[in-house]
Amino acid sequence: RVSRGELELPEGLPDDGDHWTELRTSMREMTTRLKNREREVTRKLEQLQAVLSSMVEGVLSIDSSGHVIQANRAAANMLSFERDHLLGRKLLEVIRIPEFRAAIERTQLQRQFSSAEFVTLGTSKRRLAVRVSPIQNPQESGVSIVLQDVTELRMLEMMRRDFVANVSHELKTPLASIMAYSETLRSGAINDPEHNMEFVEQIEKQAGVLNSQIKDLMELARVESGETDFRSDEVPVNRVCERCADLLRELAARAEITLTLDLATRPVMVMGDGNALETVVNNLVTNAINYTPRGGSVRIETAADEQFGIVRVVDTGIGIKPADQARIFERFYRADKARSREKGGTGLGLSIVKHLVQAMDGRIDLESQIGRGSTFSVHLPRRTTSATVAS
Repeated sequence: RVSRGELELPEGLPDDGDHWTELRTSMREMTTRLKNREREVTRKLEQLQAVLSSMVEGVLSIDSSGHVIQANRAAANMLSFERDHLLGRKLLEVIRIPEFRAAIERTQLQRQFSSAEFVTLGTSKRRLAVRVSPIQNPQESGVSIVLQDVTELRMLEMMRRDFVANVSHELKTPLASIMAYSETLRSGAINDPEHNMEFVEQIEKQAGVLNSQIKDLMELARVESGETDFRSDEVPVNRVCERCADLLRELAARAEITLTLDLATRPVMVMGDGNALETVVNNLVTNAINYTPRGGSVRIETAADEQFGIVRVVDTGIGIKPADQARIFERFYRADKARSREKGGTGLGLSIVKHLVQAMDGRIDLESQIGRGSTFSVHLPRRTTSATVAS
C-alpha cells in the first residue's frame, strides 16, 4: 500500500509482541518521513511554478524525445500558444520557425549551448532571442530553452544608430557650406563687392542653423535626462496660447498663413510648467506654419474635459503619411526633408514637444490626412481639487 502512495497504516496489524511493535513503529516513522518529503516536494514545486509564472522571460524544457515537459505562461504568450496546448507535444512539430528549430537541434546533437534571434509569425510580430542549454542530468538528455522579447531593445538600438547618423549628417551639411563660402572668400571673392556680402550672409545663415541644432540638442538632452527643473503650477492655457500667437503672427504673415485663435470661453487651467507649455505650443505652431502652403491657415484651439486641459494646433497643410505618423516624434525625423531644410527646421522640434509633454504627465495625439492638414492635440492634467481649494 505504501508503494502505491497510501501512506496511512493499514488496519488490523497485530499489536502484541516485540517484533510487531518494532515493525509498527518503523512503519509509522517511515510514513511520517514520506509525508514530510511529499509535502516538501509539493512546496518546492509550487515555489518553482510561482517563480516561472512571474518571470518575464519565457522558459521551456523538452525531454530527449522533444516533448514539452515544462512551459511557463510567458513562453506560451511569446509563441502565441495556450500553455496547455504546448505541454506534452513535440515542440519542433508545433514551432516551424527555422532559426528557432536550428538552435534547438544544435544543442540536442552537440550537447552545447546555442543561441539565435528570430521574428515570430502571425499578425503581432515580435523579435525574440532564444538561448538553448542541455539539461545536465544523467537520467534526462533534454534541453532547456529561455526566450527573451528584444523587440524594444533592437528598436532602441536602431534609433540610436539612426540618431548618430542623422546628427553627423545634419551638422555636416551647414559646416560644409560654411567651409565652401569661406574658401571662396579667401580665394579672392572677398574683394568682389557684388558678391562678398552675399557669401558672408550665407555663412551667418549656416552658422545660425548650426547654433539652432546645437541648442535644440542640448534642450532635448536635458529633458530626456530629467535634468530640466519643471515647476508644477497652475498654468493658464489660454494666456499661454495668446502669447504664442502674438510671438508667431509675424512669421505666419511672412509665409502668407492666417494664424487664428479659438479659445475656450472659460479659463482652462492645467498643472504643469508654464515655460515648457509655451515651448510646446511655439514648436507646434512653428511646425504647422512651415508645413502649410501659402494661403493656408493655422488655428490654435483650447478646451477642457473632466480630466485634461487640451491645446490643439490645427493646420491646412500638406499632411503626414500614415507610415510617417508613427515616427514623426523621433529625433531628426522629417516627413518632408526638403521642405523642412528649406524652412530651416532642425528636425528636433516635435521630439522636444513629446518629451516636454510626457514630463508634465500629459500626452500628445496626432490626426492627419495627406493634402488636408494635421491636428496635434496636447492633453495635460487639470488642476487638482486640493490645488483648487488652496488657490
